[in-house]
Amino acid sequence: MTENLFAGTKRLLVKIGTNALLKDNAPDRRAMKDLACSLSTLRRRGIQCALVSSGAIGFGCERLSLTRGALSLQLQQACA
Repeated sequence: MTENLFAGTKRLLVKIGTNALLKDNAPDRRAMKDLACSLSTLRRRGIQCALVSSGAIGFGCERLSLTRGALSLQLQQACA
């Protein structure tokens, strides 16, 4: 991350999807750690950060050993 990339930024909303947080249908802990470190660096620079993820269903599927595919609405809600 370059120092000037967020120059003048006061607030940042980061939206990250399931595929960015999973690798081979398992949590990508390295990607999560890298994201946390990046957001922590921005916070130390005085930037308010909010993280939003659509990954709840994907992580629920992984935890329940379900394949992400044609899940019914009820199963998607249960996974989330």
